[in-house]
Amino acid sequence: AFVMAEKAKHPDKVLLVRVGDFFESFGADAVMLVEHAGLNPMGGRARAGCPWRNVQATLDGLVGNVSCV
Repeated sequence: AFVMAEKAKHPDKVLLVRVGDFFESFGADAVMLVEHAGLNPMGGRARAGCPWRNVQATLDGLVGNVSCV
């Protein structure tokens, strides 16, 4: 419920939620991180994550793949 409420407040932003030692994303955000930041999908659903120690590299990978049109 928390993730859905926060995503509704910020639909144009990628939402990463800290869950234990991981940052996780869900839905379209997870698909984008898998496609553009090289993360592996988790659990057969639209979910992706990375260890908290790798979050900066994940963000750098995502930003590095953004193209301006």
